[in-house]
Amino acid sequence: MEASQSDVMDLCSSPEDRKQPTSITADRPCRSVELAPGIVRKGSVFNSGEEAREAIYAHEARLGHCWHIAQGKIDQHGNRKKVTFRCNHYYHAVPVHSTVIDPADHRRGKTIKTECLAHVNINRISNSSLYHVTLTHWDHNHPREIPEGAPIRRKPTAAEKAEISKLATSSTQIFTHGQIVNLDEDQVVTGIWWQSLLQGELCRRYGDILINDNTYARNQNGYPLNIGIIVDGQGSSRNAWYALHAREDVIHHDWVFTCHLQSAGFHPDGLVSDRHRSIIASAHRILPLTPHFFCIHHLDGNVTANVRRGLGSQWSEFTQMFWKTYRAYLQDELYPCRSQWAWAYTSFQFTCGIHTNGRVEGENRVNKLIGGPKKSAMQLFNGLNERTKGQGVQEMIRNSRRQHAGPIESVFPGPLRVLREYVGPYALQRSFKEMELSMYYRTEVLQRPDGVRDWNEYAIQVKKEIGRRG
Repeated sequence: MEASQSDVMDLCSSPEDRKQPTSITADRPCRSVELAPGIVRKGSVFNSGEEAREAIYAHEARLGHCWHIAQGKIDQHGNRKKVTFRCNHYYHAVPVHSTVIDPADHRRGKTIKTECLAHVNINRISNSSLYHVTLTHWDHNHPREIPEGAPIRRKPTAAEKAEISKLATSSTQIFTHGQIVNLDEDQVVTGIWWQSLLQGELCRRYGDILINDNTYARNQNGYPLNIGIIVDGQGSSRNAWYALHAREDVIHHDWVFTCHLQSAGFHPDGLVSDRHRSIIASAHRILPLTPHFFCIHHLDGNVTANVRRGLGSQWSEFTQMFWKTYRAYLQDELYPCRSQWAWAYTSFQFTCGIHTNGRVEGENRVNKLIGGPKKSAMQLFNGLNERTKGQGVQEMIRNSRRQHAGPIESVFPGPLRVLREYVGPYALQRSFKEMELSMYYRTEVLQRPDGVRDWNEYAIQVKKEIGRRG
Protein backbone atom coordinates (compact mmCIF):
# COMPACT_ATOMS: atom_id res chain seq x y z
CA MET A 1 0.00 0.00 0.00
CA GLU A 2 1.49 3.32 -1.03
CA ALA A 3 1.80 5.88 1.72
CA SER A 4 0.26 9.28 1.08
CA GLN A 5 2.32 12.44 1.22
CA SER A 6 0.63 13.45 4.45
CA ASP A 7 2.02 10.35 6.15
CA VAL A 8 5.61 11.42 5.42
CA MET A 9 7.28 13.40 8.23
CA ASP A 10 10.13 15.75 7.29
CA LEU A 11 12.91 15.47 9.89
CA CYS A 12 15.76 16.79 7.74
CA SER A 13 14.87 20.37 6.87
CA SER A 14 14.69 23.19 9.39
CA PRO A 15 11.32 24.02 11.03
CA GLU A 16 11.04 27.24 8.96
CA ASP A 17 11.33 25.32 5.68
CA ARG A 18 8.80 22.66 6.54
CA LYS A 19 5.44 22.84 4.79
CA GLN A 20 2.43 23.91 6.79
CA PRO A 21 0.03 21.03 7.49
CA THR A 22 -3.02 20.70 5.26
CA SER A 23 -6.52 20.80 6.60
CA ILE A 24 -6.61 16.99 6.54
CA THR A 25 -3.50 16.54 8.67
CA ALA A 26 -4.45 19.41 10.96
CA ASP A 27 -7.56 17.58 12.06
CA ARG A 28 -5.59 14.49 13.09
CA PRO A 29 -3.95 14.25 16.53
CA CYS A 30 -0.16 14.52 15.96
CA ARG A 31 2.69 13.22 18.12
CA SER A 32 5.30 15.71 19.29
CA VAL A 33 8.59 14.74 17.65
CA GLU A 34 11.87 16.33 18.82
CA LEU A 35 15.06 16.22 16.82
CA ALA A 36 17.90 14.19 18.29
CA PRO A 37 21.06 16.09 19.29
CA GLY A 38 23.87 16.47 16.78
CA ILE A 39 24.87 13.10 15.36
CA VAL A 40 28.61 12.55 15.18
CA ARG A 41 29.72 10.45 12.24
CA LYS A 42 32.14 10.82 9.39
CA GLY A 43 30.94 13.67 7.20
CA SER A 44 28.77 15.38 9.85
CA VAL A 45 28.88 19.18 9.61
CA PHE A 46 28.67 21.59 12.57
CA ASN A 47 28.28 25.35 12.69
CA SER A 48 31.33 25.82 14.92
CA GLY A 49 34.12 23.94 16.61
CA GLU A 50 32.42 24.43 19.99
CA GLU A 51 29.24 22.82 18.68
CA ALA A 52 31.21 19.85 17.36
CA ARG A 53 33.06 19.53 20.65
CA GLU A 54 29.85 19.51 22.71
CA ALA A 55 28.28 16.94 20.38
CA ILE A 56 31.30 14.64 20.74
CA TYR A 57 31.37 15.07 24.51
CA ALA A 58 27.63 14.38 24.78
CA HIS A 59 27.92 11.30 22.56
CA GLU A 60 30.57 9.76 24.83
CA ALA A 61 29.09 11.02 28.10
CA ARG A 62 26.04 8.83 27.53
CA LEU A 63 28.43 5.86 27.44
CA GLY A 64 30.30 6.95 30.58
CA HIS A 65 33.49 8.22 28.92
CA CYS A 66 35.27 11.56 29.33
CA TRP A 67 36.96 13.18 26.35
CA HIS A 68 39.22 16.18 25.89
CA ILE A 69 41.06 18.09 23.18
CA ALA A 70 44.31 16.27 22.47
CA GLN A 71 45.94 18.33 19.74
CA GLY A 72 45.15 20.67 16.87
CA LYS A 73 46.47 22.94 14.17
CA ILE A 74 45.94 26.68 13.78
CA ASP A 75 45.81 28.56 10.48
CA GLN A 76 47.47 31.88 9.68
CA HIS A 77 44.50 33.81 11.08
CA GLY A 78 44.66 32.10 14.47
CA ASN A 79 41.60 29.91 13.89
CA ARG A 80 41.61 26.21 14.65
CA LYS A 81 42.07 24.39 11.39
CA LYS A 82 42.12 20.81 12.69
CA VAL A 83 41.26 19.40 16.11
CA THR A 84 41.67 15.89 17.51
CA PHE A 85 39.47 14.81 20.42
CA ARG A 86 40.62 11.80 22.42
CA CYS A 87 39.45 9.66 25.29
CA ASN A 88 40.65 10.61 28.75
CA HIS A 89 42.47 7.24 28.96
CA TYR A 90 44.71 7.98 25.97
CA TYR A 91 48.48 7.84 26.40
CA HIS A 92 50.73 5.77 28.62
CA ALA A 93 51.67 7.38 31.94
CA VAL A 94 55.39 7.69 32.65
CA PRO A 95 56.11 8.62 36.30
CA VAL A 96 58.56 11.46 36.90
CA HIS A 97 60.37 11.69 40.23
CA SER A 98 62.90 14.03 41.76
CA THR A 99 66.45 12.70 41.65
CA VAL A 100 67.07 13.69 45.27
CA ILE A 101 64.37 11.32 46.58
CA ASP A 102 65.34 7.73 47.26
CA PRO A 103 63.69 5.35 44.74
CA ALA A 104 62.19 3.31 47.56
CA ASP A 105 60.28 6.43 48.66
CA HIS A 106 58.66 7.04 45.27
CA ARG A 107 54.90 7.01 45.32
CA ARG A 108 53.34 4.12 43.41
CA GLY A 109 50.23 5.93 42.27
CA LYS A 110 47.57 4.49 40.01
CA THR A 111 46.79 5.91 36.60
CA ILE A 112 43.75 5.83 34.33
CA LYS A 113 45.89 5.90 31.19
CA THR A 114 45.41 2.69 29.16
CA GLU A 115 46.64 3.87 25.72
CA CYS A 116 43.04 4.00 24.52
CA LEU A 117 42.95 4.87 20.80
CA ALA A 118 39.37 6.15 20.61
CA HIS A 119 39.42 9.57 18.91
CA VAL A 120 37.59 11.89 16.51
CA ASN A 121 39.09 14.38 14.04
CA ILE A 122 37.32 17.50 12.81
CA ASN A 123 38.52 19.92 10.12
CA ARG A 124 37.48 23.48 9.34
CA ILE A 125 35.85 23.91 5.95
CA SER A 126 37.76 26.48 3.90
CA ASN A 127 36.37 30.03 3.75
CA SER A 128 33.66 29.28 6.33
CA SER A 129 33.09 28.81 10.05
CA LEU A 130 31.80 25.26 9.56
CA TYR A 131 33.56 22.12 10.75
CA HIS A 132 33.11 18.61 9.43
CA VAL A 133 34.08 15.25 10.93
CA THR A 134 36.84 13.52 8.98
CA LEU A 135 37.48 10.46 11.18
CA THR A 136 35.75 8.61 14.01
CA HIS A 137 37.10 5.76 16.11
CA TRP A 138 34.82 4.82 19.01
CA ASP A 139 36.43 1.60 20.29
CA HIS A 140 37.66 1.78 23.90
CA ASN A 141 39.97 -0.70 25.63
CA HIS A 142 38.60 -0.04 29.13
CA PRO A 143 35.25 0.02 30.95
CA ARG A 144 33.26 3.19 31.41
CA GLU A 145 34.93 5.81 33.60
CA ILE A 146 31.81 7.52 34.98
CA PRO A 147 29.35 5.31 36.89
CA GLU A 148 25.80 5.26 35.59
CA GLY A 149 23.82 8.21 36.87
CA ALA A 150 26.90 10.14 38.02
CA PRO A 151 27.69 13.60 36.61
CA ILE A 152 30.74 14.31 34.46
CA ARG A 153 33.05 17.07 35.61
CA ARG A 154 33.75 19.73 33.02
CA LYS A 155 36.06 22.72 32.99
CA PRO A 156 34.37 25.91 34.19
CA THR A 157 32.80 28.08 31.54
CA ALA A 158 33.69 31.72 30.97
CA ALA A 159 30.56 32.79 32.86
CA GLU A 160 31.45 30.57 35.82
CA LYS A 161 35.00 31.93 35.89
CA ALA A 162 33.65 35.49 35.86
CA GLU A 163 31.35 34.71 38.80
CA ILE A 164 34.22 33.19 40.79
CA SER A 165 36.35 36.27 40.05
CA LYS A 166 33.60 38.47 41.48
CA LEU A 167 33.51 36.39 44.66
CA ALA A 168 37.29 36.51 45.01
CA THR A 169 37.32 40.32 44.91
CA SER A 170 34.08 40.92 46.78
CA SER A 171 34.13 42.80 50.08
CA THR A 172 32.14 39.94 51.63
CA GLN A 173 34.39 37.18 50.32
CA ILE A 174 35.41 34.39 52.69
CA PHE A 175 38.42 33.02 50.84
CA THR A 176 40.99 34.57 53.18
CA HIS A 177 42.33 34.21 56.69
CA GLY A 178 39.79 34.46 59.46
CA GLN A 179 40.58 37.55 61.50
CA ILE A 180 38.98 38.77 64.73
CA VAL A 181 39.89 42.22 66.02
CA ASN A 182 39.44 43.50 69.57
CA LEU A 183 38.98 47.26 70.14
CA ASP A 184 38.95 49.33 73.32
CA GLU A 185 36.58 52.21 74.14
CA ASP A 186 38.72 54.61 72.07
CA GLN A 187 38.50 52.28 69.03
CA VAL A 188 42.17 51.39 69.34
CA VAL A 189 43.11 47.88 68.28
CA THR A 190 44.20 46.01 71.39
CA GLY A 191 44.27 42.55 69.84
CA ILE A 192 44.00 40.57 66.61
CA TRP A 193 43.42 36.81 66.41
CA TRP A 194 43.68 34.99 63.09
CA GLN A 195 43.91 31.60 61.40
CA SER A 196 43.69 30.33 57.83
CA LEU A 197 41.00 28.00 56.51
CA LEU A 198 43.45 25.08 56.78
CA GLN A 199 44.29 26.00 60.36
CA GLY A 200 40.58 26.13 61.19
CA GLU A 201 40.06 22.66 59.72
CA LEU A 202 43.04 21.29 61.66
CA CYS A 203 41.77 22.94 64.84
CA ARG A 204 38.41 21.19 64.49
CA ARG A 205 40.00 17.85 63.61
CA TYR A 206 42.96 17.70 66.00
CA GLY A 207 41.98 20.13 68.76
CA ASP A 208 42.17 17.55 71.57
CA ILE A 209 45.30 19.08 73.12
CA LEU A 210 46.04 22.82 73.02
CA ILE A 211 49.54 24.12 73.84
CA ASN A 212 49.67 27.85 74.50
CA ASP A 213 52.43 30.36 75.18
CA ASN A 214 53.32 34.03 74.62
CA THR A 215 56.56 35.52 73.38
CA TYR A 216 57.88 39.09 73.14
CA ALA A 217 60.01 41.23 70.80
CA ARG A 218 58.26 40.08 67.63
CA ASN A 219 56.91 43.44 66.38
CA GLN A 220 57.59 47.15 66.69
CA ASN A 221 54.31 47.76 68.55
CA GLY A 222 55.45 45.72 71.54
CA TYR A 223 52.40 43.44 71.44
CA PRO A 224 53.21 39.92 72.67
CA LEU A 225 52.68 37.12 70.15
CA ASN A 226 50.31 34.42 71.39
CA ILE A 227 50.46 31.01 69.66
CA GLY A 228 48.13 28.05 69.92
CA ILE A 229 49.63 24.72 68.85
CA ILE A 230 47.86 21.39 68.34
CA VAL A 231 49.18 17.90 67.59
CA ASP A 232 48.04 16.32 64.31
CA GLY A 233 47.47 12.66 63.50
CA GLN A 234 51.17 12.14 62.74
CA GLY A 235 52.25 13.48 66.13
CA SER A 236 53.60 16.69 64.58
CA SER A 237 53.07 20.20 65.90
CA ARG A 238 50.72 22.40 63.85
CA ASN A 239 50.16 26.08 64.49
CA ALA A 240 46.39 26.38 64.96
CA TRP A 241 46.14 30.16 65.36
CA TYR A 242 48.07 33.33 66.16
CA ALA A 243 47.16 36.37 68.24
CA LEU A 244 48.65 39.76 69.03
CA HIS A 245 47.28 41.59 72.07
CA ALA A 246 48.35 44.65 74.01
CA ARG A 247 48.52 43.11 77.47
CA GLU A 248 48.83 39.70 79.10
CA ASP A 249 45.85 40.14 81.37
CA VAL A 250 42.77 38.08 82.11
CA ILE A 251 40.56 40.08 79.73
CA HIS A 252 42.76 39.45 76.69
CA HIS A 253 43.34 35.79 77.51
CA ASP A 254 39.57 35.39 77.92
CA TRP A 255 39.17 36.84 74.44
CA VAL A 256 41.86 34.55 72.94
CA PHE A 257 40.37 31.36 74.43
CA THR A 258 36.87 32.43 73.35
CA CYS A 259 38.11 32.80 69.76
CA HIS A 260 39.60 29.32 69.98
CA LEU A 261 36.29 27.86 71.18
CA GLN A 262 34.42 29.56 68.34
CA SER A 263 36.82 28.04 65.82
CA ALA A 264 37.13 24.51 67.25
CA GLY A 265 33.55 24.16 68.42
CA PHE A 266 34.46 22.11 71.52
CA HIS A 267 36.57 22.25 74.67
CA PRO A 268 40.01 20.65 74.32
CA ASP A 269 40.82 17.58 76.40
CA GLY A 270 43.93 19.25 77.75
CA LEU A 271 45.56 22.69 77.93
CA VAL A 272 49.35 22.93 78.39
CA SER A 273 50.91 26.29 79.30
CA ASP A 274 53.28 27.92 81.73
CA ARG A 275 52.03 28.89 85.16
CA HIS A 276 50.96 32.43 84.30
CA ARG A 277 48.26 33.70 86.65
CA SER A 278 46.18 35.37 83.93
CA ILE A 279 46.22 32.19 81.80
CA ILE A 280 45.17 30.11 84.82
CA ALA A 281 42.29 32.48 85.59
CA SER A 282 41.13 32.64 81.95
CA ALA A 283 41.30 28.88 81.48
CA HIS A 284 39.18 28.42 84.61
CA ARG A 285 36.58 30.91 83.30
CA ILE A 286 36.45 30.08 79.56
CA LEU A 287 37.57 26.41 79.52
CA PRO A 288 36.07 25.01 82.72
CA LEU A 289 35.79 21.49 81.24
CA THR A 290 39.46 21.33 80.15
CA PRO A 291 42.20 19.93 82.45
CA HIS A 292 45.02 22.47 82.72
CA PHE A 293 48.62 21.19 82.82
CA PHE A 294 51.53 23.42 83.84
CA CYS A 295 55.02 23.44 82.36
CA ILE A 296 57.75 24.38 84.85
CA HIS A 297 60.50 22.33 83.20
CA HIS A 298 62.26 25.27 81.51
CA LEU A 299 62.55 27.48 84.61
CA ASP A 300 66.14 26.46 85.39
CA GLY A 301 67.18 26.85 81.75
CA ASN A 302 65.66 30.34 81.49
CA VAL A 303 67.45 31.51 84.65
CA THR A 304 70.80 30.17 83.43
CA ALA A 305 70.46 31.58 79.91
CA ASN A 306 69.18 35.05 80.81
CA VAL A 307 70.75 35.90 84.20
CA ARG A 308 74.18 34.26 84.35
CA ARG A 309 75.87 36.55 81.83
CA GLY A 310 74.73 39.69 83.64
CA LEU A 311 75.81 38.50 87.09
CA GLY A 312 79.26 37.33 86.07
CA SER A 313 81.33 36.33 89.11
CA GLN A 314 78.32 36.69 91.41
CA TRP A 315 76.51 33.83 89.70
CA SER A 316 77.52 31.18 92.26
CA GLU A 317 76.31 33.30 95.18
CA PHE A 318 73.11 34.12 93.33
CA THR A 319 72.24 30.48 92.65
CA GLN A 320 72.51 29.61 96.33
CA MET A 321 70.19 32.47 97.29
CA PHE A 322 67.86 31.85 94.35
CA TRP A 323 67.29 28.16 94.98
CA LYS A 324 66.84 28.76 98.69
CA THR A 325 64.01 31.15 97.86
CA TYR A 326 62.74 28.90 95.05
CA ARG A 327 62.44 25.88 97.35
CA ALA A 328 60.18 27.91 99.64
CA TYR A 329 58.11 28.85 96.57
CA LEU A 330 58.01 25.20 95.56
CA GLN A 331 56.72 24.20 98.98
CA ASP A 332 54.07 26.93 99.19
CA GLU A 333 52.98 27.38 95.56
CA LEU A 334 53.96 24.51 93.27
CA TYR A 335 53.61 21.48 95.51
CA PRO A 336 49.88 22.03 96.21
CA CYS A 337 49.16 21.95 92.43
CA ARG A 338 51.49 19.01 91.69
CA SER A 339 48.63 17.08 90.08
CA GLN A 340 48.81 19.58 87.18
CA TRP A 341 52.53 19.32 86.43
CA ALA A 342 54.10 16.24 88.08
CA TRP A 343 54.49 13.32 85.67
CA ALA A 344 53.42 10.89 88.40
CA TYR A 345 49.94 12.44 88.11
CA THR A 346 49.68 13.68 84.51
CA SER A 347 50.89 10.37 83.02
CA PHE A 348 47.48 8.85 83.81
CA GLN A 349 45.63 11.50 81.78
CA PHE A 350 45.35 11.99 78.04
CA THR A 351 48.01 14.50 76.99
CA CYS A 352 49.36 12.99 73.73
CA GLY A 353 52.53 12.30 75.73
CA ILE A 354 53.09 16.02 76.32
CA HIS A 355 54.17 17.27 79.74
CA THR A 356 55.93 20.52 78.76
CA ASN A 357 55.24 23.35 76.34
CA GLY A 358 58.53 22.68 74.60
CA ARG A 359 56.72 22.55 71.24
CA VAL A 360 55.81 26.22 71.59
CA GLU A 361 59.33 27.05 72.77
CA GLY A 362 60.66 25.43 69.61
CA GLU A 363 58.20 27.40 67.49
CA ASN A 364 59.27 30.61 69.21
CA ARG A 365 62.83 29.98 68.03
CA VAL A 366 61.47 29.88 64.48
CA ASN A 367 59.26 32.98 64.68
CA LYS A 368 62.16 34.85 66.25
CA LEU A 369 63.69 34.80 62.76
CA ILE A 370 60.38 35.90 61.20
CA GLY A 371 59.62 38.80 63.56
CA GLY A 372 61.65 41.27 65.53
CA PRO A 373 61.44 44.56 67.42
CA LYS A 374 61.79 46.46 64.12
CA LYS A 375 59.22 44.43 62.16
CA SER A 376 55.74 45.83 61.57
CA ALA A 377 52.67 43.85 62.53
CA MET A 378 51.91 43.33 58.82
CA GLN A 379 55.35 41.87 58.17
CA LEU A 380 54.93 39.52 61.12
CA PHE A 381 51.43 38.60 59.89
CA ASN A 382 52.66 37.66 56.41
CA GLY A 383 55.70 35.82 57.74
CA LEU A 384 53.66 33.67 60.11
CA ASN A 385 51.22 32.80 57.33
CA GLU A 386 54.11 31.62 55.16
CA ARG A 387 55.36 29.57 58.11
CA THR A 388 51.94 27.88 58.33
CA LYS A 389 52.05 26.98 54.63
CA GLY A 390 55.51 25.53 55.15
CA GLN A 391 54.17 23.19 57.84
CA GLY A 392 51.62 21.89 55.31
CA VAL A 393 54.34 21.21 52.74
CA GLN A 394 56.41 19.33 55.33
CA GLU A 395 53.39 17.17 56.17
CA MET A 396 52.90 16.23 52.50
CA ILE A 397 56.58 15.29 52.19
CA ARG A 398 56.39 13.11 55.30
CA ASN A 399 53.25 11.37 54.06
CA SER A 400 54.75 10.72 50.62
CA ARG A 401 57.81 9.03 52.18
CA ARG A 402 55.93 6.94 54.70
CA GLN A 403 55.75 3.70 52.74
CA HIS A 404 56.30 0.04 53.42
CA ALA A 405 59.34 -1.71 52.01
CA GLY A 406 58.60 -2.95 48.49
CA PRO A 407 59.70 -6.12 46.70
CA ILE A 408 62.88 -4.49 45.42
CA GLU A 409 63.91 -3.66 48.99
CA SER A 410 63.50 -7.26 50.10
CA VAL A 411 65.26 -8.81 47.06
CA PHE A 412 68.24 -6.42 46.82
CA PRO A 413 68.83 -5.18 50.40
CA GLY A 414 72.63 -5.47 50.23
CA PRO A 415 73.25 -3.71 46.89
CA LEU A 416 70.80 -0.94 47.76
CA ARG A 417 72.52 -0.32 51.07
CA VAL A 418 75.90 0.00 49.33
CA LEU A 419 74.47 2.25 46.59
CA ARG A 420 72.83 4.59 49.07
CA GLU A 421 76.07 4.92 50.99
CA TYR A 422 78.58 5.47 48.18
CA VAL A 423 76.90 6.68 44.95
CA GLY A 424 75.04 9.81 43.89
CA PRO A 425 71.34 10.28 43.14
CA TYR A 426 71.55 9.54 39.39
CA ALA A 427 73.42 6.25 39.85
CA LEU A 428 70.99 5.19 42.55
CA GLN A 429 67.96 6.01 40.39
CA ARG A 430 69.42 4.18 37.40
CA SER A 431 70.37 1.09 39.41
CA PHE A 432 66.95 0.94 41.07
CA LYS A 433 65.28 1.10 37.63
CA GLU A 434 67.46 -1.75 36.36
CA MET A 435 66.49 -3.83 39.40
CA GLU A 436 62.81 -3.24 38.62
CA LEU A 437 63.27 -4.20 34.97
CA SER A 438 65.01 -7.41 35.99
CA MET A 439 61.93 -8.53 37.93
CA TYR A 440 58.91 -7.06 36.13
CA TYR A 441 57.75 -6.85 32.54
CA ARG A 442 54.70 -5.65 30.66
CA THR A 443 52.56 -7.77 28.39
CA GLU A 444 49.30 -7.41 26.51
CA VAL A 445 46.63 -10.04 27.08
CA LEU A 446 44.58 -11.11 24.05
CA GLN A 447 41.13 -12.57 24.61
CA ARG A 448 40.14 -15.59 22.57
CA PRO A 449 37.25 -14.93 20.14
CA ASP A 450 33.84 -16.27 21.08
CA GLY A 451 33.44 -19.97 20.44
CA VAL A 452 37.19 -20.65 20.18
CA ARG A 453 38.48 -23.11 22.78
CA ASP A 454 42.21 -22.70 22.11
CA TRP A 455 44.55 -20.75 19.84
CA ASN A 456 45.40 -23.75 17.68
CA GLU A 457 41.76 -24.06 16.65
CA TYR A 458 41.69 -20.34 15.89
CA ALA A 459 44.88 -20.59 13.78
CA ILE A 460 43.35 -23.43 11.73
CA GLN A 461 40.22 -21.37 11.05
CA VAL A 462 42.24 -18.35 9.96
CA LYS A 463 44.41 -20.51 7.69
CA LYS A 464 41.31 -21.99 6.02
CA GLU A 465 39.83 -18.53 5.45
CA ILE A 466 43.07 -17.29 3.90
CA GLY A 467 43.14 -20.38 1.66
CA ARG A 468 39.59 -19.78 0.43
CA ARG A 469 40.38 -16.14 -0.36
CA GLY A 470 43.42 -17.18 -2.29
